[in-house]
Amino acid sequence: VADSVWLYSLALEKRPGCHILHSNRSAAHARVGEWAKALEDADQCVRQNSSWARGYSRRASALEGMGKLTDAITAHEKVLSLDAGNTASQQAIAGLNDKILAKQGGAEDAYQGS
Repeated sequence: VADSVWLYSLALEKRPGCHILHSNRSAAHARVGEWAKALEDADQCVRQNSSWARGYSRRASALEGMGKLTDAITAHEKVLSLDAGNTASQQAIAGLNDKILAKQGGAEDAYQGS
């Protein structure tokens, strides 16, 4: 995975601002638990192409890895606003709500969306 990060970094030197390369490097950072770097690349990805759902999906993954569950849900909701049939984000929101409930000891005020 470290090689992947390095290769995507080299590619970004040749194609700075390429949202797909930032997305892929974000995923590589996420695979090794480098959540802050994954989020940085995901954010750069959505700045470069704000209509590409995958960038928000990468953002959601990084935020979840950082323990920012409500923010992750918000990112998944953005995915769904761009790709309403995205079952991965639909399932992720349900799972994240379950995690929030578990953290709250079963309280009934899990995040309900925007």
